[in-house]
Amino acid sequence: MGGHATSWVNMGGNQKDQWLPAVSSLEPLTKDKARFKFADTDYPLALKAALDGRLGTRDVKFGLDPNGAESEWWVYDEDEPVPMGYIHWDQGNYYVSSRLALNNKEGNNTFKSYRMDIIIRKALKVLHPFTMGELALARVGALRQHLSNASRKRREEVSEAVNEIMPNSSVRGPSFFDAPAMVALKEFMDSGGPTDKVLHEKIARVFALADHNYAEERRPISSTPEGIASFVHVKKDHLRTISVNIDDPKTLHAQPNLLYQDLGTVPQSLIDKITSLSILNNDQYVQQLGYKFRDDMYYVHE
Repeated sequence: MGGHATSWVNMGGNQKDQWLPAVSSLEPLTKDKARFKFADTDYPLALKAALDGRLGTRDVKFGLDPNGAESEWWVYDEDEPVPMGYIHWDQGNYYVSSRLALNNKEGNNTFKSYRMDIIIRKALKVLHPFTMGELALARVGALRQHLSNASRKRREEVSEAVNEIMPNSSVRGPSFFDAPAMVALKEFMDSGGPTDKVLHEKIARVFALADHNYAEERRPISSTPEGIASFVHVKKDHLRTISVNIDDPKTLHAQPNLLYQDLGTVPQSLIDKITSLSILNNDQYVQQLGYKFRDDMYYVHE
């Protein structure tokens, strides 16, 4: 079971296969399904009874990941975006895996026991829904990567403009414009520049891009329009947000969640941005607008 730990260890990675399966993608395993009915153990039923509680006010589900192992039964609440963990059993042992199951002895996120009562007690401690902070932190790495890509594109844009007037130039950053040739060119432009209109526009564009794009590079990300974002989880009848400082995302655990139980109270500006992002493909980013992780999760720039 140690090999399954990567689902939890790498849950914040940029690779799609390092994220947990969406609840909506799971194949439900219900009591009337043959696979559930003829399971060779009472472990799922006993665990469900323990998680649902004596009053039965909860209805925990099990499901299979179509892209995962058939032996892993994911445990989830229907209205949550990702499962709490998964269970497994073989050769007289019972297992529970979760990001909260910190098994330092074996170096993974799985507990096991040959006694069902012990593993159920452990499962009750570690099978809990993800908080908004956990969900936001798990995908902030992908957002930061998109911001880094945007930064690289700004630098490339300057380089391409320079090479239109000075082919084969190696533009490695703002220091390029401190070179004597570029200082002289800037002075020439300040005094009127070339009479050739096309050449004048190309040179002017170089300095305009350098002023703008390198100014963006020098600014702390927290002071840019992309520096603060709201992580948004959209459900059928309500919406929840949490503000994230991209420079220091771990501070988000101290940030309050905003819950909009009436979608009619959601600010129109937020609705407009989510609507624009919703038509994108998953894992797609638009500068100064935001990032779509998937249909129910977004990062929206404030």
